[in-house]
Amino acid sequence: MPNNQIKLEISRCLSCPQAPCMMACPLHVSPRDFIAFAKRGNYAESVKAIYNKNPLGLICGHVCPDTFCMKACTRCKIDSAVKIPSIQAVLIRRYGQEISATKKIEANEKKVAVIGSGPAGIGAVWKLLELGFSVELFEGSDKLGGSLNLIPQERLPRQAVEHDYQRIFQSDNFTLHLSTMVRKPETLFNQGFCGVIVAVGTQEVNNLGIEGEEHIVSYVDYLSQPEKYAKAQKIAIIGGGKVAADCALTAHKQNAETIHMFIRRNISDMRMSETEKEELKSYGVEINPLTRVTKVEEQSQVYTCKLAKTKVIEGKCVDDSDIPSKEEQYDLVIKAIGGNKIAIQENPRILCAGDCKNGATTVVEAIASGAEAAENLKATLKF
Repeated sequence: MPNNQIKLEISRCLSCPQAPCMMACPLHVSPRDFIAFAKRGNYAESVKAIYNKNPLGLICGHVCPDTFCMKACTRCKIDSAVKIPSIQAVLIRRYGQEISATKKIEANEKKVAVIGSGPAGIGAVWKLLELGFSVELFEGSDKLGGSLNLIPQERLPRQAVEHDYQRIFQSDNFTLHLSTMVRKPETLFNQGFCGVIVAVGTQEVNNLGIEGEEHIVSYVDYLSQPEKYAKAQKIAIIGGGKVAADCALTAHKQNAETIHMFIRRNISDMRMSETEKEELKSYGVEINPLTRVTKVEEQSQVYTCKLAKTKVIEGKCVDDSDIPSKEEQYDLVIKAIGGNKIAIQENPRILCAGDCKNGATTVVEAIASGAEAAENLKATLKF
Protein backbone atom coordinates (compact mmCIF):
# COMPACT_ATOMS: atom_id res chain seq x y z
CA MET A 1 0.00 0.00 0.00
CA PRO A 2 1.54 3.39 -1.01
CA ASN A 3 2.47 5.95 1.66
CA ASN A 4 -0.33 8.35 0.79
CA GLN A 5 -2.90 5.56 0.88
CA ILE A 6 -1.72 4.18 4.22
CA LYS A 7 -1.79 7.68 5.71
CA LEU A 8 -5.33 8.12 4.43
CA GLU A 9 -6.45 4.82 5.96
CA ILE A 10 -4.85 5.68 9.29
CA SER A 11 -6.59 9.09 9.30
CA ARG A 12 -9.98 7.42 8.71
CA CYS A 13 -9.91 5.66 12.10
CA LEU A 14 -12.44 7.32 14.44
CA SER A 15 -10.71 6.14 17.67
CA CYS A 16 -14.02 4.81 18.97
CA PRO A 17 -14.08 4.71 22.80
CA GLN A 18 -15.78 1.29 22.78
CA ALA A 19 -13.17 -0.15 20.33
CA PRO A 20 -15.57 -2.54 18.56
CA CYS A 21 -12.68 -3.59 16.32
CA MET A 22 -10.80 -4.94 19.34
CA MET A 23 -13.86 -6.74 20.67
CA ALA A 24 -14.28 -8.49 17.30
CA CYS A 25 -10.67 -9.72 17.13
CA PRO A 26 -10.19 -13.29 18.45
CA LEU A 27 -6.90 -12.13 20.01
CA HIS A 28 -8.23 -8.75 21.19
CA VAL A 29 -5.67 -6.77 19.25
CA SER A 30 -6.77 -3.13 19.46
CA PRO A 31 -6.56 -1.35 16.08
CA ARG A 32 -7.78 1.80 17.82
CA ASP A 33 -4.65 1.79 19.99
CA PHE A 34 -2.01 0.84 17.43
CA ILE A 35 -3.45 3.28 14.89
CA ALA A 36 -3.44 6.02 17.56
CA PHE A 37 0.29 5.45 18.10
CA ALA A 38 0.86 5.60 14.34
CA LYS A 39 -1.07 8.88 14.08
CA ARG A 40 1.37 10.38 16.59
CA GLY A 41 4.35 9.01 14.67
CA ASN A 42 5.22 6.56 17.45
CA TYR A 43 5.58 3.58 15.15
CA ALA A 44 7.63 1.38 17.50
CA GLU A 45 4.89 1.53 20.13
CA SER A 46 2.32 0.86 17.42
CA VAL A 47 4.07 -2.37 16.43
CA LYS A 48 4.51 -3.35 20.08
CA ALA A 49 0.79 -2.92 20.63
CA ILE A 50 0.15 -5.43 17.83
CA TYR A 51 2.72 -8.00 18.90
CA ASN A 52 1.72 -7.80 22.57
CA LYS A 53 -1.53 -9.46 21.54
CA ASN A 54 -0.64 -11.36 18.37
CA PRO A 55 2.64 -13.24 17.83
CA LEU A 56 1.96 -13.56 14.10
CA GLY A 57 1.08 -9.94 13.48
CA LEU A 58 2.61 -9.64 10.03
CA ILE A 59 1.08 -12.91 8.84
CA CYS A 60 -2.37 -11.85 10.03
CA GLY A 61 -1.88 -8.48 8.38
CA HIS A 62 -1.66 -10.35 5.08
CA VAL A 63 -4.33 -13.02 5.51
CA CYS A 64 -6.91 -11.89 8.09
CA PRO A 65 -10.40 -11.81 6.56
CA ASP A 66 -12.72 -8.81 6.74
CA THR A 67 -15.12 -10.69 9.03
CA PHE A 68 -13.53 -9.63 12.33
CA CYS A 69 -12.16 -6.12 12.99
CA MET A 70 -13.21 -4.68 9.63
CA LYS A 71 -16.76 -5.95 9.90
CA ALA A 72 -17.04 -4.32 13.34
CA CYS A 73 -15.47 -1.02 12.22
CA THR A 74 -17.78 1.93 12.90
CA ARG A 75 -16.93 3.43 9.53
CA CYS A 76 -18.99 0.66 7.90
CA LYS A 77 -22.03 2.74 8.91
CA ILE A 78 -20.57 5.83 7.23
CA ASP A 79 -18.75 4.71 4.09
CA SER A 80 -16.46 1.67 4.31
CA ALA A 81 -14.34 -0.08 6.92
CA VAL A 82 -10.80 1.06 7.65
CA LYS A 83 -8.42 -1.43 6.03
CA ILE A 84 -7.04 -2.53 9.37
CA PRO A 85 -5.10 -5.68 8.32
CA SER A 86 -3.33 -3.74 5.56
CA ILE A 87 -2.34 -1.00 8.00
CA GLN A 88 -1.05 -3.65 10.40
CA ALA A 89 1.06 -5.33 7.73
CA VAL A 90 2.59 -2.05 6.51
CA LEU A 91 3.45 -0.88 10.02
CA ILE A 92 5.19 -4.14 10.88
CA ARG A 93 7.07 -4.37 7.57
CA ARG A 94 8.41 -0.84 7.98
CA TYR A 95 8.95 -0.56 11.71
CA GLY A 96 8.87 -4.03 13.25
CA GLN A 97 12.42 -5.24 12.83
CA GLU A 98 13.66 -4.48 16.33
CA ILE A 99 10.64 -5.47 18.41
CA SER A 100 11.45 -8.29 20.83
CA ALA A 101 9.34 -11.43 20.72
CA THR A 102 8.34 -12.12 24.31
CA LYS A 103 7.83 -10.28 27.54
CA LYS A 104 10.49 -10.81 30.19
CA ILE A 105 8.88 -13.13 32.72
CA GLU A 106 10.70 -15.17 35.33
CA ALA A 107 11.01 -18.80 34.24
CA ASN A 108 9.15 -21.39 36.32
CA GLU A 109 11.62 -24.22 35.51
CA LYS A 110 8.87 -26.38 33.99
CA LYS A 111 8.83 -27.49 30.37
CA VAL A 112 5.93 -28.07 28.02
CA ALA A 113 5.85 -29.76 24.61
CA VAL A 114 3.91 -28.37 21.66
CA ILE A 115 3.21 -30.67 18.71
CA GLY A 116 2.70 -28.89 15.39
CA SER A 117 4.19 -25.65 14.06
CA GLY A 118 1.13 -24.12 12.40
CA PRO A 119 -0.60 -21.00 13.74
CA ALA A 120 -2.19 -22.80 16.71
CA GLY A 121 1.13 -24.34 17.71
CA ILE A 122 2.89 -20.99 17.52
CA GLY A 123 0.08 -19.36 19.49
CA ALA A 124 0.65 -21.95 22.21
CA VAL A 125 4.45 -21.53 22.13
CA TRP A 126 4.16 -17.74 22.38
CA LYS A 127 1.80 -17.79 25.34
CA LEU A 128 3.68 -20.55 27.17
CA LEU A 129 6.92 -18.57 26.89
CA GLU A 130 5.14 -15.50 28.24
CA LEU A 131 3.89 -17.61 31.15
CA GLY A 132 7.45 -18.61 32.03
CA PHE A 133 7.60 -22.18 30.71
CA SER A 134 10.43 -23.68 28.74
CA VAL A 135 8.95 -24.89 25.46
CA GLU A 136 9.98 -27.54 22.96
CA LEU A 137 8.21 -27.58 19.61
CA PHE A 138 7.92 -30.84 17.68
CA GLU A 139 7.20 -30.67 13.95
CA GLY A 140 6.76 -33.89 11.96
CA SER A 141 7.94 -32.43 8.65
CA ASP A 142 11.14 -30.61 7.76
CA LYS A 143 9.26 -27.36 7.21
CA LEU A 144 7.70 -24.93 9.65
CA GLY A 145 4.29 -23.35 9.23
CA GLY A 146 1.73 -26.12 8.82
CA SER A 147 -1.23 -24.91 6.79
CA LEU A 148 0.47 -21.55 6.15
CA ASN A 149 2.57 -23.32 3.53
CA LEU A 150 -0.56 -23.94 1.46
CA ILE A 151 -1.33 -20.23 1.06
CA PRO A 152 -0.02 -18.84 -2.26
CA GLN A 153 2.89 -16.40 -2.10
CA GLU A 154 0.71 -13.67 -3.57
CA ARG A 155 -1.45 -13.73 -0.46
CA LEU A 156 1.21 -14.60 2.09
CA PRO A 157 4.85 -13.86 1.23
CA ARG A 158 7.16 -16.41 2.83
CA GLN A 159 9.24 -13.55 4.21
CA ALA A 160 6.29 -12.66 6.45
CA VAL A 161 6.23 -16.18 7.89
CA GLU A 162 10.00 -16.14 8.47
CA HIS A 163 9.81 -12.72 10.13
CA ASP A 164 7.13 -13.67 12.66
CA TYR A 165 8.52 -17.12 13.40
CA GLN A 166 12.06 -15.86 13.98
CA ARG A 167 10.75 -13.44 16.58
CA ILE A 168 9.31 -16.31 18.60
CA PHE A 169 12.37 -18.48 18.22
CA GLN A 170 14.69 -15.84 19.71
CA SER A 171 13.74 -16.94 23.22
CA ASP A 172 16.39 -18.73 25.29
CA ASN A 173 13.64 -20.99 26.66
CA PHE A 174 12.66 -22.38 23.26
CA THR A 175 13.87 -25.52 21.45
CA LEU A 176 12.80 -26.65 17.97
CA HIS A 177 12.67 -30.26 16.74
CA LEU A 178 12.00 -30.58 12.99
CA SER A 179 11.33 -33.90 11.24
CA THR A 180 10.27 -35.32 14.59
CA MET A 181 6.94 -37.13 14.59
CA VAL A 182 5.22 -37.60 17.95
CA ARG A 183 2.49 -40.21 17.56
CA LYS A 184 1.66 -40.67 21.24
CA PRO A 185 1.71 -37.38 23.19
CA GLU A 186 1.64 -39.15 26.53
CA THR A 187 5.11 -40.61 25.89
CA LEU A 188 6.56 -37.11 26.29
CA PHE A 189 5.84 -37.20 30.01
CA ASN A 190 8.69 -39.71 30.29
CA GLN A 191 11.01 -37.01 28.91
CA GLY A 192 10.29 -34.58 31.71
CA PHE A 193 7.47 -32.57 30.14
CA CYS A 194 4.73 -31.54 32.54
CA GLY A 195 2.20 -30.90 29.80
CA VAL A 196 1.57 -31.27 26.07
CA ILE A 197 -0.40 -29.14 23.62
CA VAL A 198 -1.36 -30.88 20.39
CA ALA A 199 -1.84 -28.54 17.41
CA VAL A 200 -1.51 -30.76 14.36
CA GLY A 201 -4.25 -29.20 12.20
CA THR A 202 -6.83 -31.14 10.23
CA GLN A 203 -5.28 -34.21 8.69
CA GLU A 204 -8.04 -35.04 6.20
CA VAL A 205 -10.42 -33.02 4.04
CA ASN A 206 -14.13 -33.63 4.62
CA ASN A 207 -15.78 -36.21 2.41
CA LEU A 208 -18.45 -35.15 -0.06
CA GLY A 209 -20.04 -38.58 0.08
CA ILE A 210 -20.53 -38.82 -3.67
CA GLU A 211 -19.87 -41.54 -6.22
CA GLY A 212 -16.43 -41.22 -7.83
CA GLU A 213 -14.98 -39.11 -5.03
CA GLU A 214 -11.72 -41.03 -5.36
CA HIS A 215 -11.10 -39.13 -8.60
CA ILE A 216 -11.14 -35.77 -6.82
CA VAL A 217 -7.89 -34.15 -5.66
CA SER A 218 -7.91 -32.50 -2.22
CA TYR A 219 -6.83 -28.88 -1.88
CA VAL A 220 -3.99 -30.07 0.38
CA ASP A 221 -2.52 -32.17 -2.40
CA TYR A 222 -3.08 -29.48 -5.01
CA LEU A 223 -1.62 -26.56 -3.07
CA SER A 224 1.27 -28.67 -1.73
CA GLN A 225 2.36 -29.79 -5.19
CA PRO A 226 0.75 -27.50 -7.78
CA GLU A 227 3.44 -28.32 -10.35
CA LYS A 228 2.13 -31.88 -10.42
CA TYR A 229 -1.12 -30.60 -11.94
CA ALA A 230 0.27 -27.79 -14.11
CA LYS A 231 -0.92 -29.32 -17.39
CA ALA A 232 -4.61 -29.20 -16.42
CA GLN A 233 -6.36 -26.63 -18.60
CA LYS A 234 -9.96 -27.00 -17.46
CA ILE A 235 -10.39 -27.16 -13.70
CA ALA A 236 -13.39 -27.58 -11.40
CA ILE A 237 -13.11 -26.37 -7.80
CA ILE A 238 -15.67 -27.53 -5.24
CA GLY A 239 -15.98 -24.97 -2.44
CA GLY A 240 -16.38 -21.24 -1.95
CA GLY A 241 -14.04 -20.16 0.84
CA LYS A 242 -10.48 -18.89 1.16
CA VAL A 243 -8.96 -22.25 0.31
CA ALA A 244 -11.03 -22.49 -2.86
CA ALA A 245 -9.86 -18.99 -3.78
CA ASP A 246 -6.24 -20.05 -3.21
CA CYS A 247 -6.77 -23.01 -5.55
CA ALA A 248 -8.26 -20.68 -8.17
CA LEU A 249 -5.33 -18.27 -7.84
CA THR A 250 -2.86 -21.13 -8.24
CA ALA A 251 -4.69 -22.47 -11.29
CA HIS A 252 -4.68 -18.97 -12.80
CA LYS A 253 -0.92 -18.68 -12.21
CA GLN A 254 -0.47 -21.97 -14.05
CA ASN A 255 -2.38 -20.55 -17.03
CA ALA A 256 -5.42 -22.79 -16.80
CA GLU A 257 -7.82 -21.84 -19.58
CA THR A 258 -11.04 -22.54 -17.69
CA ILE A 259 -11.66 -22.41 -13.94
CA HIS A 260 -15.13 -23.21 -12.62
CA MET A 261 -15.97 -22.86 -8.93
CA PHE A 262 -19.04 -24.67 -7.59
CA ILE A 263 -20.80 -23.60 -4.39
CA ARG A 264 -23.99 -25.07 -2.99
CA ARG A 265 -25.29 -21.75 -1.68
CA ASN A 266 -25.58 -18.21 -3.01
CA ILE A 267 -22.59 -16.06 -3.93
CA SER A 268 -23.49 -13.80 -1.00
CA ASP A 269 -22.85 -16.75 1.34
CA MET A 270 -19.24 -17.20 0.20
CA ARG A 271 -16.73 -16.77 3.04
CA MET A 272 -14.75 -13.98 1.37
CA SER A 273 -15.00 -10.26 0.83
CA GLU A 274 -16.53 -8.56 -2.21
CA THR A 275 -13.03 -7.45 -3.20
CA GLU A 276 -11.86 -11.07 -3.18
CA LYS A 277 -14.85 -12.14 -5.26
CA GLU A 278 -14.06 -9.45 -7.80
CA GLU A 279 -10.45 -10.61 -7.83
CA LEU A 280 -11.59 -14.13 -8.71
CA LYS A 281 -13.60 -12.76 -11.60
CA SER A 282 -10.53 -10.83 -12.80
CA TYR A 283 -8.73 -14.19 -13.03
CA GLY A 284 -11.50 -15.44 -15.30
CA VAL A 285 -12.97 -17.71 -12.62
CA GLU A 286 -16.61 -18.63 -13.26
CA ILE A 287 -18.47 -18.90 -9.97
CA ASN A 288 -21.46 -21.25 -10.16
CA PRO A 289 -23.79 -20.71 -7.17
CA LEU A 290 -26.53 -23.09 -6.08
CA THR A 291 -24.72 -25.96 -7.78
CA ARG A 292 -23.56 -29.28 -6.37
CA VAL A 293 -21.26 -31.91 -7.86
CA THR A 294 -23.11 -35.18 -7.31
CA LYS A 295 -20.92 -37.64 -9.21
CA VAL A 296 -17.51 -37.83 -10.91
CA GLU A 297 -16.59 -40.34 -13.60
CA GLU A 298 -13.11 -40.82 -15.07
CA GLN A 299 -12.17 -42.05 -18.52
CA SER A 300 -8.70 -41.60 -20.03
CA GLN A 301 -7.91 -38.90 -17.43
CA VAL A 302 -10.96 -36.88 -18.38
CA TYR A 303 -13.32 -36.28 -15.46
CA THR A 304 -17.04 -35.91 -16.04
CA CYS A 305 -18.90 -34.10 -13.27
CA LYS A 306 -22.63 -34.47 -12.84
CA LEU A 307 -23.96 -31.12 -11.67
CA ALA A 308 -27.24 -30.66 -9.81
CA LYS A 309 -28.89 -27.37 -8.91
CA THR A 310 -29.69 -26.59 -5.29
CA LYS A 311 -31.89 -24.16 -3.40
CA VAL A 312 -31.89 -22.76 0.11
CA ILE A 313 -35.02 -23.30 2.16
CA GLU A 314 -35.19 -21.96 5.72
CA GLY A 315 -31.41 -21.83 5.85
CA LYS A 316 -30.93 -25.39 4.62
CA CYS A 317 -29.41 -26.26 1.26
CA VAL A 318 -31.32 -28.96 -0.64
CA ASP A 319 -31.31 -30.27 -4.20
CA ASP A 320 -33.69 -28.54 -6.59
CA SER A 321 -35.47 -31.39 -8.38
CA ASP A 322 -37.30 -28.96 -10.69
CA ILE A 323 -34.09 -28.17 -12.60
CA PRO A 324 -32.48 -31.03 -14.54
CA SER A 325 -28.86 -31.90 -13.83
CA LYS A 326 -26.16 -31.53 -16.45
CA GLU A 327 -22.67 -32.87 -17.11
CA GLU A 328 -19.35 -31.10 -17.71
CA GLN A 329 -15.89 -32.49 -18.42
CA TYR A 330 -12.67 -31.37 -16.73
CA ASP A 331 -8.96 -32.17 -16.64
CA LEU A 332 -8.89 -31.81 -12.86
CA VAL A 333 -11.46 -31.68 -10.05
CA ILE A 334 -10.36 -30.16 -6.72
CA LYS A 335 -12.13 -30.52 -3.38
CA ALA A 336 -11.58 -27.27 -1.46
CA ILE A 337 -13.72 -27.67 1.65
CA GLY A 338 -12.80 -27.76 5.32
CA GLY A 339 -11.42 -30.64 7.35
CA ASN A 340 -12.80 -32.31 10.45
CA LYS A 341 -11.41 -32.00 13.92
CA ILE A 342 -9.41 -35.01 15.08
CA ALA A 343 -10.42 -37.42 17.82
CA ILE A 344 -7.51 -37.01 20.23
CA GLN A 345 -8.01 -38.14 23.79
CA GLU A 346 -7.41 -35.10 25.96
CA ASN A 347 -6.62 -35.22 29.64
CA PRO A 348 -5.78 -32.42 32.09
CA ARG A 349 -2.16 -32.39 30.89
CA ILE A 350 -2.75 -33.04 27.17
CA LEU A 351 -4.76 -30.31 25.46
CA CYS A 352 -5.63 -29.77 21.81
CA ALA A 353 -5.68 -26.48 19.94
CA GLY A 354 -6.51 -25.07 16.55
CA ASP A 355 -8.07 -26.94 13.66
CA CYS A 356 -7.54 -30.39 15.19
CA LYS A 357 -9.80 -29.27 18.05
CA ASN A 358 -12.29 -27.01 16.27
CA GLY A 359 -12.20 -28.02 12.61
CA ALA A 360 -11.00 -25.66 9.89
CA THR A 361 -10.80 -22.03 11.05
CA THR A 362 -8.89 -18.86 10.19
CA VAL A 363 -5.25 -18.18 11.11
CA VAL A 364 -6.14 -15.67 13.82
CA GLU A 365 -8.68 -18.06 15.39
CA ALA A 366 -6.08 -20.83 15.42
CA ILE A 367 -3.56 -18.58 17.18
CA ALA A 368 -6.18 -17.66 19.76
CA SER A 369 -6.99 -21.33 20.32
CA GLY A 370 -3.31 -22.12 20.92
CA ALA A 371 -2.94 -19.26 23.39
CA GLU A 372 -6.10 -20.35 25.21
CA ALA A 373 -4.78 -23.91 25.49
CA ALA A 374 -1.58 -22.55 27.06
CA GLU A 375 -3.56 -20.55 29.62
CA ASN A 376 -5.74 -23.57 30.42
CA LEU A 377 -2.71 -25.80 30.82
CA LYS A 378 -1.13 -23.32 33.23
CA ALA A 379 -4.33 -23.25 35.27
CA THR A 380 -4.43 -27.05 35.37
CA LEU A 381 -0.80 -27.29 36.47
CA LYS A 382 -1.37 -24.55 39.06
CA PHE A 383 1.75 -22.52 38.29
